Amino acid sequence: MTKDRKKISNEAKRLRATDQPCRMDGAVVSVNPVTALPKARGLKETAKKLYLLVACCREMALYQDRSS
Repeated sequence: MTKDRKKISNEAKRLRATDQPCRMDGAVVSVNPVTALPKARGLKETAKKLYLLVACCREMALYQDRSS
């Protein structure tokens, strides 16, 4: 007998844009809002700005996903 495929989390499905209702597992996971961004350690100034931009965009996307 063969093994089943590993389950993919709903978050991974959203990132891959395959989050169709028929493919979601149905379990609702509550997420606490982030009040502070993690510090970017060991990065130069341009990399810090890019890191913070990506972190902000990710937080906005998570917020938008929860509101819709």
